[in-house]
Amino acid sequence: MKAPAIRINVSVPKSIVSKLIDRIDLMRDEFMRIKACPGCTDEIRGLCDRAVKSITRNISVIDERDAAIKTSNLALSACHSIKFATENAARHGGDYSLNDLLAADLLAREALGKKARKS
Repeated sequence: MKAPAIRINVSVPKSIVSKLIDRIDLMRDEFMRIKACPGCTDEIRGLCDRAVKSITRNISVIDERDAAIKTSNLALSACHSIKFATENAARHGGDYSLNDLLAADLLAREALGKKARKS
């Protein structure tokens, strides 16, 4: 019978979390190196695979965070592109450049995960 998981909410400084993530990444790399050794037995390979599998499961949160940062950066780029297009239009008497608008639209769609329209 598996013991129930206990959840404890604790506030941890980002520097400590960062160091722990770095340590986990290093451990994963070490398991992969051990697994690649020529004299490594099937039993050791299996142990390394199990260790890496559990590490990967825990690290997936980091992958999600990185994807969110990338999306956020794309959205920010789209905002800058829209701002550029409107400022450029104001300088040219209100005429919008189609290329400026298409670039802004493309960045916004990437940030939202939508396919770009074909022009």
